[in-house]
Parts: sequence; C-alpha cells; structure tokens
Amino acid sequence: MKFDGDSSSRPLRTVSGDSASGTDAGCKVDAIIAGFPGPVALRVSRAKWLGLLAFSLAFACSIYVIHDGSLRASGAWMAWLGLAFCGICGIVAAVMALPGAARFTLRADGFETTTLFRKFRTPWQRVSDFAVSQYSMRRGRHKPFVGYNDAHYPTDNLSRRMTGYNAALPDTSDLSHNELARLMNQWRALALARQQ
Repeated sequence: MKFDGDSSSRPLRTVSGDSASGTDAGCKVDAIIAGFPGPVALRVSRAKWLGLLAFSLAFACSIYVIHDGSLRASGAWMAWLGLAFCGICGIVAAVMALPGAARFTLRADGFETTTLFRKFRTPWQRVSDFAVSQYSMRRGRHKPFVGYNDAHYPTDNLSRRMTGYNAALPDTSDLSHNELARLMNQWRALALARQQ
C-alpha cells in the first residue's frame, strides 16, 4: 500500500506487505499514523474497478450474442436495457480506474474521499468512533464494512436501521476492516486532541 505525505515536506513512502499476521498489520497502521498530521493519501485499489470493467464488457458481449437474431422483438427492449446498464457500469469502472479518480485522504481536520474525481470532506468533530460491522446479504451471507455515525446525515435513515450506522467508508484501501477501523479511531483521537 502506498501513501502520500504532504508533498512539500514528505516524499512518497511505501508501506509494504499484505501479510495477514497481526504484527505486520499493526506495523502498517503504525506507519500510516506516523504520518500525522498529514495529509496522508491512501490509494484505493484499482483491481476491483478493472474487474467490474471486464465483467461489464463480458456481460454486454453475452447479451449482444444472445440477442443477435435469437430473441423475439418483444424481448429486444430488455436486451437494450441490459446493454445500457452494462455500458454505464463499464464507463464508471473505466473512469474510477484512472489515477486520481478514487482516493482516501486523512487530514488533521478530517478525512476526504474522492469518487469520480469529486472530493467530499468530513470533519472529525462530525463523526463518531469507527467500528467493523456487517450487513446481511442473500442466503445468509454477510458483508463486513467500517461504519460510523455522521451528524450531517439523519440519525434514523435506512442504513442506520439496517446496520446500526448511518454512514460507512467506501473502501478499505488495502487494509483489513479491523485495521482500517483502528487507523481511523487513532487518527481521529490525535486530531481531536490537537484541536483542544
């Protein structure tokens, strides 16, 4: 995982290793924390966006091959709808795979998420502690996420009723969910202590 410090005073540093051992995990988080007050930009993995792009292209090709003369005219609109959906997913995935399109930055005054080159900043005072939770998927499967409560959002929204949190981090930035929650809580504590 790579992270950027303040470009005026710190060179690009690399925290190496994707080892699952607790000691290495702690070292990665500690290395990022050492960059406080930042800014420290965590690079979002492009692999999932390239995977979505490949899946969208493959699915679009499948729809085209199946529809090519083998469906009745009444089913043509569904094929076009499927192709349009795959096209939109493919375009979003291609843009998100571009350098700088997706980023997660820790700062002394808050954290910033970049999606499709648009930046959204969240101040530390506005958010609660971060915790690993999960939401239920089909067939009894569960997907973990790092959740928190944001005072900017309604306290009783659908997300809060389903998961216990009204907001969640969009990506783990090549950290485990537990590592990311620990990183966010430690960085937030340092930032809030500095502001007092």
